[in-house]
Amino acid sequence: MPDVSTSHKKVPSASAPGGPPSGRVRRGLSRPVAFASIAAVFVLFMAASSAPSPLYVIYQHEWSFSATTLTTVFAVYVVGMIGALLVLGALSDHIGRRPVLASAIALEAVAMALFIVADDVSILFAARFVQGIATGAAMTTLGATLVDLNPPHAPHRAGVITGAAPTFGLGLGALGCGVLAEYGPHPTRLVYVLLFAALVLAGLLIALMPETAQRRPGVVRSLQPRLGVAPRLRTDLMALVPILVASWALGGLYLSLGPSVAANLFGLSSHVIGGLVVTLLCVPASITAFALRGWPTERTLALSATLLLLGTAVGLGGVEANSLTMA
Repeated sequence: MPDVSTSHKKVPSASAPGGPPSGRVRRGLSRPVAFASIAAVFVLFMAASSAPSPLYVIYQHEWSFSATTLTTVFAVYVVGMIGALLVLGALSDHIGRRPVLASAIALEAVAMALFIVADDVSILFAARFVQGIATGAAMTTLGATLVDLNPPHAPHRAGVITGAAPTFGLGLGALGCGVLAEYGPHPTRLVYVLLFAALVLAGLLIALMPETAQRRPGVVRSLQPRLGVAPRLRTDLMALVPILVASWALGGLYLSLGPSVAANLFGLSSHVIGGLVVTLLCVPASITAFALRGWPTERTLALSATLLLLGTAVGLGGVEANSLTMA
C-alpha cells in the first residue's frame, strides 16, 4: 500500500522561515482546519484510487476483456504513480505546495472525467494512467504539507496521518463505490461524479490554504529522478525488500482482481462484497498502523511478516477449498 511517512522530518515552528505563520494562516483558514483539510484531501486521493476496483467486474462483463488486461489496467496506474513520485516528488520544495496540489487535483479531476465517459478499455487505461500521475504528484506534497502544518504540541501527528491515511482511504473508496454500484443509479459513473465534485471542493480548500514552502531555485534539477540509500542503511533496506514486495504485490492483487475473484470464483455477485474484499485488507492495515505506532521497528516487522504469511496462506486455502468443492 502506498505510504509516505514523514515522522522522521523535523516539524517547522510557526516562526520558521518558509513555515506557516502563527495564529490564523493566510487566506482565512486556521492551522487546525488547514491540517484537517490536507488530511481529508489525502484520504480523498486514495479513495479515488480504489474506487474502480469494485467496478472491474462490470467493465469485464460489458467490454469482455481478460484478467490479464485487468491487471494491466492496474499496472499502468502504478507506473504513472511511481513515475510521478520519482520526477515530481521534490517539486513542491521549489515552486510551493499549493501549485503542485492544485495541479494534482486538476489532473485527478481529468481522470474522473475520463472514467465518466469511458466506453471501452482504452479510455480506462488512459484514466488510470492519468490518475496514477495525479496521485504520485500529490502524495509527497500532501505529506510535506502535513509536516509544515503539524501542531507543535503533537509532533508525531503528521507521521501518524501519513501512515494511516493511504490504507484508510483505499478501504473507504472501495467500500463506498461498492455500495453506490449496488444500490445507486448508473453504477459505472455515479461514484466518479461524486469524486469529481469532492475534488472541486478540495481545490477550493487548497485555494484557501497557506503557502508553507518558500520558492527556491533548482526546479529543473529537482525533476531528475534520483535514487540513493545511505551505506549504513543498505543492509537494513535489503532485509526489508521481501516484506515490502510481498505487501505491495498482495495489495495490488486485491485491488485489481479481488472483486473479480469474489464474483467469478465464489459466485458472490454483490458489488458491496467486491468492495469489502478490498476494504477488509486496507482498513485493518490503517488501524494497525495507528495502534502500533509506538512499537519498536523490529517487533512490528516481525509481527507484520507473520500475519502477512498467515493471511496469504488462509486466502490460498480458501481458493483451493472452493475449487475442490466445485470440482
